[in-house]
Amino acid sequence: MAGAIEQKPKLVLITDEFPYSLREASFLRPELAAMKEAFSITLISKSASKQQLLEVDPEISVLHYDRPSPLAHLPYFFTLPFEKDFWQEWRQIRQEKAKKPLQNLLLSGYFIIESRFFSRYLKRQGLLNPADGAVIYYSYWNNYGLYALTRAKERGLLGSGKVVARTHGYDLYHERQPFGRQPVKQQTDRSLDRLYFISRQGMDYYLQHFSAENIPGKYLLSRLGTPDRGLSPIPEGGSPLKLLSLSNAVPVKRVERIIQALSLIQEIPISWVHYGDGPELAKLRSLADSLLSTKKNITFSLPGAVENSILIETLSQTPFHCLLNVSASEGLPVSVMEALSLGIPVLATDVGGTSELVSPAVGCLLPADVSPEKIASALIDLYRRSPEEAAALRHNARKTWEERCSEENFARFAKSLLELL
Repeated sequence: MAGAIEQKPKLVLITDEFPYSLREASFLRPELAAMKEAFSITLISKSASKQQLLEVDPEISVLHYDRPSPLAHLPYFFTLPFEKDFWQEWRQIRQEKAKKPLQNLLLSGYFIIESRFFSRYLKRQGLLNPADGAVIYYSYWNNYGLYALTRAKERGLLGSGKVVARTHGYDLYHERQPFGRQPVKQQTDRSLDRLYFISRQGMDYYLQHFSAENIPGKYLLSRLGTPDRGLSPIPEGGSPLKLLSLSNAVPVKRVERIIQALSLIQEIPISWVHYGDGPELAKLRSLADSLLSTKKNITFSLPGAVENSILIETLSQTPFHCLLNVSASEGLPVSVMEALSLGIPVLATDVGGTSELVSPAVGCLLPADVSPEKIASALIDLYRRSPEEAAALRHNARKTWEERCSEENFARFAKSLLELL
C-alpha cells in the first residue's frame, strides 16, 4: 500500500548484565546506537540485579530474566543422563583429559539445566515462535543463553530465525572458567548460524579448540569500536606522569602488580588513578595504602565504579600520559580502544587480541606474565621520551583507532546481520 511504513526486521538481543549494571555499558551503548537504526530490538538482560541502572533508548524494549536460584537446579540433575549433549560432554572431557573431570562435568550439567530454564522463559515471553519469520536471535556472549537458542533452533522453535553471537573472553578461553574448561561449546556450535569474534587471535583460538571445520561465512572477525571523542589534552612537560588504569577489580586484571610496580619507582613523579569496581577493590585500596602512601613521588586514587558517560568526560579532559593494562587474559579491551581514540599511549600485556592494537608505535606491548619490575621500567622509559617521541605515540594511537576500532565497526556489524536475512 502506498505510503506504508516499512517495518524494521526484529532482533532479540541477550545480554548478561546491561542495562542492570555498568559492566557491559562501554561495549553495548555504541553498538545499540547503530543497531537500532537497522532493527526493532527486544533486549533481554540476565542480570542478577532486579533494578535497571541505566537508561535505554525508548525504541528498545527491555525485559529482565529472573534467574532461578542454584537450589532450583538440583532436581534437574537427575534428568541429565537422558541428555545426549551431557554424554557428549563426558566423552569430550575424557578425550581431552581435562583436569578436574568431575567438576567440569557438573559445570556442564549446570550449564545445560540453566539453558532449559532460560528457554522456558523465552517461550513464556512469546519469543520462541516459528511463525515470527526471519528474526535475528543475538546473544552477546557465548554462554548458556546462546546454547538455549541453538537448542530451540534444533527443535524448530525459531522458524526461519537466525542465531548469532559474539564471543569475547570469559566465554572463550579455557583458563577463564573455574575448572579450566569451557562447557558445551561444540554442542552450541552445532546449530549456530554465525559467530563474531572481537579479535583475530580469538577466532584462531576458537577454531583450534572448538570447531573442526572453518565453514565459510560462519566465523567472522568483527572488532568492537568506540565513538569519536576527539583528542585528550597533551600533558605538560615536567608534570608528573599521569597514569590511568581501567578495569574491574578482579584477580584476572592483576591490578596489584601496578601497585607493586609503583612501589619500586623512585626516579619520577607519578599520579595514578584506577577506575573500576569489584570484589578485590577493598583489598587493592589497602595494598595501595600500605605500599604507596608514604612515597613522596606517588599520588594515587581508586574511586571505584564511575558511570560511563562521566568516566569518558573525565578521560577526554585529563592529560594522561598513558593507559596501563596488566591483565592476565583479555578479549580485546575496550579501555585500550578508548585510550587510542583519545590519542593516549598504551602499555598493555600481550594477551588475547591486545597485540592487534598495541605495539611499540603506540606505547609498549608487555610480556603476558609481566613482573612489577618490568612494569616500572616501562613507565620510566615512557616518561623519559622526548616531546617528539611522545607526540608520535599520540599520533599513532589515534591512527590505530581510526583504522581498527572506530564506531564504524558497528555499522558494518549491523549490515552483516542484515545480510543473514
